[in-house]
Amino acid sequence: KWPGYLYDVKLSSVAEYTAGFTPSLTPVSSSNAYLHLKGTEVQIADTASGLQIEQTGSSAAGTNAQTKFNPYSLNFTRANSDYYSIGNSYVSRESPLNFGTGDFTIEMWIYFLDSTSTHSILSGWSSGTKIWRLATGNRMDIWDGSGWRYGSSVPLNQWNHIAFYRNSGTSYLAANGSSQVSWSDTNDYVASTGNCYLGRNGSDYMNGYIEDFRITNGTSRYTGSTYTVPTE
Repeated sequence: KWPGYLYDVKLSSVAEYTAGFTPSLTPVSSSNAYLHLKGTEVQIADTASGLQIEQTGSSAAGTNAQTKFNPYSLNFTRANSDYYSIGNSYVSRESPLNFGTGDFTIEMWIYFLDSTSTHSILSGWSSGTKIWRLATGNRMDIWDGSGWRYGSSVPLNQWNHIAFYRNSGTSYLAANGSSQVSWSDTNDYVASTGNCYLGRNGSDYMNGYIEDFRITNGTSRYTGSTYTVPTE
């Protein structure tokens, strides 16, 4: 192993320089690059390095048009059917997406742009659970594997902290520090043979922004019907 640092690592499809050249004093462009590790301006990253994330759709990307804490958020425009695939079709028993019957936490900051139709947030478990959606009237709903459970209104055009967590056999769908609905939950959450999707369920897609999306397997980061909303 080599101890040190690398910056602006670029594998290009063309010869960028001749026999003699002047080293660039600014970051080089990504033009003609097969690979470019810039070490800066990362818009979307799995800081836990736990799951494969695939950008899917025509304009699903990072944006600074609307952010909470970070320089970028995830941008979803339903008209273009944007979504992200989490994991892959070869998900194993050891996948972080397999919660089994134990505790877990799924949370995010989310910014909804409209309430004209369903916003599908997260799906892809063999139980059929659709983690969240925003239905007409700004209501948060969740399919628990056998039926719908209905929450209450979540404001549009502002950042909301949304959490789905199971603690000692009770699951909660919460918004901005307060549970909207809770139930006794013995579901065996196992990822399906396909992908889990952020921003999609079937033909329903998200319209808005998501930031700080986090999955915690084996631990309920929040307990009971209320919790302190993260401040960073």
